[in-house]
Amino acid sequence: MSDIQVRISDDYYKAYLSLRFKDEPITLSEVLKAIEERHITYGLDLDVIKALVEMKEDVYDEIIAEGQPHINGIDSEITHFFKESMAAKPAISSDGKVDFKNLNLLQKVTEGTLLAEKTPLTEGIDGMTVTGKVIHAKNGRDYNISVGENVIFGEKGLKVYAGCDGVFQMENEKISVKKLLEFKNGVGVDTGNVEFNGDIVVSGKVTDGYSIKCEGNLTINDMVEGAFLEVGGDLVVTKGISGHNQSVIHCDGNMIVKYIDNCEVYVKGNLEAGEILNCKVMCNGEVTVKGKKGHIIGGEITAKYAINATTIGSRLGVITLINLGVDIDSIQELRTLQEEIKVEKETEKKVLQFIQILTEKKRKNIITDEETQLLDRCFETRDQAKYNIKEKTGQLEALREMILKAQQGEIKTETIYPDTLVKIGHASYFIDEALLRSIIKKSNDEIVAIGF
Repeated sequence: MSDIQVRISDDYYKAYLSLRFKDEPITLSEVLKAIEERHITYGLDLDVIKALVEMKEDVYDEIIAEGQPHINGIDSEITHFFKESMAAKPAISSDGKVDFKNLNLLQKVTEGTLLAEKTPLTEGIDGMTVTGKVIHAKNGRDYNISVGENVIFGEKGLKVYAGCDGVFQMENEKISVKKLLEFKNGVGVDTGNVEFNGDIVVSGKVTDGYSIKCEGNLTINDMVEGAFLEVGGDLVVTKGISGHNQSVIHCDGNMIVKYIDNCEVYVKGNLEAGEILNCKVMCNGEVTVKGKKGHIIGGEITAKYAINATTIGSRLGVITLINLGVDIDSIQELRTLQEEIKVEKETEKKVLQFIQILTEKKRKNIITDEETQLLDRCFETRDQAKYNIKEKTGQLEALREMILKAQQGEIKTETIYPDTLVKIGHASYFIDEALLRSIIKKSNDEIVAIGF
């Protein structure tokens, strides 16, 4: 008996015919009936079907119907023409030199520069199976260009341009142009103190006694003398800081500098330098001192997580203090509480003097009504001051205890010289002889040194 088989593909977009001729012929009506029984109604090729029947030869899986495959839409795509971020990392050559000059941190743009472009989504095209069923296609997903300040849209929102001269910046996929202030001849008598809410680039010295405050990044392609710097972003100084014991640096981001000499430095991110000499440094991240010299000599260095330096201390016996596991905020809160307690105690002292005078007047019955009211207010002020002193002293003691319980942080150094004192919380470790290739950290509530 002859055999007719009609098969539909798994996706229902194609139908196949197989014929096996035996003793009996196969007629076109029999084939069409078999096709009808499979409910194939769309895309039938009747000419092919007739030809296969008239050939009177066995065939296997010949395509006799094709549907219209659905086509899903393509998602919109955002093309950025600038890098998301520039890594602030100086290169170290094979001879140990650190190149602090060519960091290329800033991506400068001019007004009208194309920053990003959006390729629109495409809509899906519905499909049809060979059984006549509509397959609905998905439209592409739409993504919009996220923007911040100083950018403008063009081409019906498909392109984003710089709205002013400045520096490209992208944070959390949001495109902005930060205004850029440049000083070609340094900062000093010709410029006065500088304050700006964007990024600043200085191509010259920042001289003694002057200050720079900026909310963005500060790049100084020269050296800093005894100046005050307050930076909301990252700070780069290519030729170092000679602070003359009067320079104070506050940096909310990361700081990279060739060397630091005789100044105070407060960094909330990481600090990377080629040399640190006789400085007071507080860092909420890691302090890395590498390069041809890589020295930390003298002063007091505090880091929350780690200090990695080629050498710490000096053969000449310069006292160097190292603190680990403490952050800037805790130290600043400690100092604030100490100052507030001092003020409250001064207030209490002055009020007690008034109370003593007015109480004596009251005892002699020569006090006026106004002085009586003043005496009552003095008692209230005294009680409030006592309460504040008690509360703030409790907070101060708790904070000190927390700082003393610090456990984290470690030092890694090629050489650490005598007369270096390491503190981690309440534990301390005095270096009385040079240690080579050592890691110093806290273990079982004691500070230990191990080789590497």
